[in-house]
Amino acid sequence: MLHSTALAFTVTVPDILKIARDINTSTYQPFYAFGIAPVIYLVISFVLIGLFKHAERRWLRHIIPVHLINIRKKQHVRS
Repeated sequence: MLHSTALAFTVTVPDILKIARDINTSTYQPFYAFGIAPVIYLVISFVLIGLFKHAERRWLRHIIPVHLINIRKKQHVRS
């Protein structure tokens, strides 16, 4: 999870801030430009975190200890 947010930071923050600066330059409304930028970053971060969690569950399934798999199966039977 931490890796995906670091990846999102290095890839998106400079781009989002450049777009916010461009919007600020053209509209002279810094609150809107720089207020929406963190919301966009949070959305991108949460999407990446969700994708990484899904990938970890799918591709690292063979690493889960057997007793945890049995506990999960018992919980599904009860539901």
